[in-house]
Amino acid sequence: RGSTATKLTAEDAVIFEGILRDVFPTAREQSLLLGASEGFQKAVDQACVSLSLEPEPTFTLKVLQMREALEMRWSAFIIGPASCGKSRAIATLEDAHRKMGTTTSMRALNPK
Repeated sequence: RGSTATKLTAEDAVIFEGILRDVFPTAREQSLLLGASEGFQKAVDQACVSLSLEPEPTFTLKVLQMREALEMRWSAFIIGPASCGKSRAIATLEDAHRKMGTTTSMRALNPK
C-alpha cells in the first residue's frame, strides 16, 4: 500500500482505497500515509506558514507522500506541469525536516 499510494492522484487514491476495502474487508482502516507522524504533519503545516503558503490538505498530503517515497528510496523524480507546486513542495519538505531537527540535503538535477 505505501509504495503504491505515493504514485496516485487524489482521485485514484480514493478508488485504490475502495479496491483494498473490497479485497480485504476485515483489514483495519489505515491512512495511506503509514509512517506520517502527527508531529511531522504539524511541522509541514508550520513550514507552509513560514514559506507564506496555505497549508491546504491536498498540498500537505503530497508533501507527506514525498517524504514517504524518499524514506523508501534513495531518490525520487518530482514530475508535473509548470506551476503545479513541485518546487514549493520540495522546499516545504526541506523546511519541515529542518523544523524536526533532521539534516536534509536536496540536489536538483537537470536531465537534459
